[in-house]
Amino acid sequence: MIMAPGCLVLVLILGGLLFWPFLLAHLFTSALAQLGFGPGSALLLLAAMIVGGTINLPLYTVEREELVPVETLGLFGFGPVLVRHRCDRARTIVAVNVGGCVVPVLIALYQIRDLAAQPGGIAAVALATAVNVLVCHATARPVPGLGILLPVLVSPVASVLLAWLLAPQEPVAVAFVAGVLGPLIGADLLNLPRAKRLATGVMSIGGAGTFDAIVLSGVLAAVLAA
Repeated sequence: MIMAPGCLVLVLILGGLLFWPFLLAHLFTSALAQLGFGPGSALLLLAAMIVGGTINLPLYTVEREELVPVETLGLFGFGPVLVRHRCDRARTIVAVNVGGCVVPVLIALYQIRDLAAQPGGIAAVALATAVNVLVCHATARPVPGLGILLPVLVSPVASVLLAWLLAPQEPVAVAFVAGVLGPLIGADLLNLPRAKRLATGVMSIGGAGTFDAIVLSGVLAAVLAA
């Protein structure tokens, strides 16, 4: 029996969806192993990121104004030609996600502590992070209603190249730290003043959890630098 092309495509898609969580878990645990964590600690950190991805801790509230259409005038059925708006006051809650921000930042701080014990380690990670912050800030794009969007591969690739150049003796740790702090500072924190213009109810730093740019950038950077 020959499987129809449409069925074959469906089977491949379903198979990819089935194995994707296992591939992602393997990628995360491999990255954590490269950073010096044992299997038990890596699984515990992965679980913390997954569970913490559902938790947003509110930091503060920003008041904003948005225009709401209240009356539309059409002409001969050709669509609206005059729209009257009302200015409403709304609020944007700025929050931090535990799994998408707090946990990876704690891991990054742990790596910085280890790098501080090596000659030139702090200078290398500081310079790599600073350059990646500039790269992320230049490529991040605020999108109203969604938040801050950052191309997936920009930060990890920049972090790896910087780590190989500045710290060839410890590229994995430097790449991870730069990969985490670059998007956090360059894409999220430096764009907080734009929260009023994003027209979203919640602006969560690391809000996509394990799929957030902060986490993925650090993990991909660590894997690529190994």
